[in-house]
Amino acid sequence: MLPSRVKLLDGEALDGFLERLALANGGDGPQLFTLLTARHANYPSTTAFMMTKPDPHLVSSIERLGGAEAHAIENATLLRYDGGRPLSLDGLDCRQRHSFRKVAAQGWFPPFGSQACPLCLDEFGIWRLQWRLPIMATCVDHGRYLATRCGGCGRRFRTRE
Repeated sequence: MLPSRVKLLDGEALDGFLERLALANGGDGPQLFTLLTARHANYPSTTAFMMTKPDPHLVSSIERLGGAEAHAIENATLLRYDGGRPLSLDGLDCRQRHSFRKVAAQGWFPPFGSQACPLCLDEFGIWRLQWRLPIMATCVDHGRYLATRCGGCGRRFRTRE
C-alpha cells in the first residue's frame, strides 16, 4: 500500500487519478506504473486499453496500492459507458490487441486522447472521463466548447503524439 491516498472522484478519469496518486506519494506516473504492473502471482498486469477496459489484474493492483474500490476504478474508464450507452465493449480483451478491431468496427469509438475544459481543470483540478467521449462537444458546467489541443504547445491532450 502506498503511504498517501487520494480520493478517486466521481467522474474523474483513471489516468488523472493515477497521476494525482503518484504526486501525493512523491513520485511520477512511470514509477507508479512500474509498481502497478509488477508481477504478482506470476501474472503481470497490462496497461493496454487501460482507459477503455482495464486488465482485472491492473484494477486489483490499483485497489491494493491506491485504496480505491474496484467498481470506482472501472467507473473511471470508458467501461462506465459499456452496454450500448453509448459504447459496446463486447469482445475487447486487454491482452489481445487485435480484439480492438471488433469494437472499433462498430463504426464509432472514442479516439485516443482527451478533450478538456480549461475552466474545469482550473476550478476542479481533475481530468473528467466524459471529455473522452466524442459526443461531448461542450462542457456541461461552463457551456463552452471543449478544447482538443493545449493552447500553449498545440499538442493533443492525453496522447503520445
